[in-house]
Order: sequence, then C-alpha cells, then structure tokens
Amino acid sequence: MKKMILAATAATALAAAPAMAGNYSEPVMEPAIIEAEAVSSSANQAEMVAITLTALIFLTAIISAN
Repeated sequence: MKKMILAATAATALAAAPAMAGNYSEPVMEPAIIEAEAVSSSANQAEMVAITLTALIFLTAIISAN
C-alpha cells in the first residue's frame, strides 16, 4: 500500500511539473511613442504683423497722395 501511495504521489508530482513551468524571460514591451506638439514660432507672427502694418502705411500713403 505504501508503494502505491508513493507511486501516486510521484506520478502527481511529475504530471504537475510542466503545469508549473513558467517563462523566466523578461516580457518584451513596445516603447511608448511620445509625440511633441508643434510649437508655432512667435517670430512668424511678428513678421506678419510688421508686413501688414507696413502694407497699411503704404496703402494709406498712396490713397492720401491722390
């Protein structure tokens, strides 16, 4: 009877061993992609304001010359 219990215990231990086996390697994760927001340059806005004001001054000068 002891041999039967010992054989059953050994069979159970050997059968359960593959079920307990795990993956010891580190999981591979994709790197997170971080998108930077596009920052508008204030120099472009300042140039547009300067060009618009210059155009308005010239237009005013042309109209007032007539």
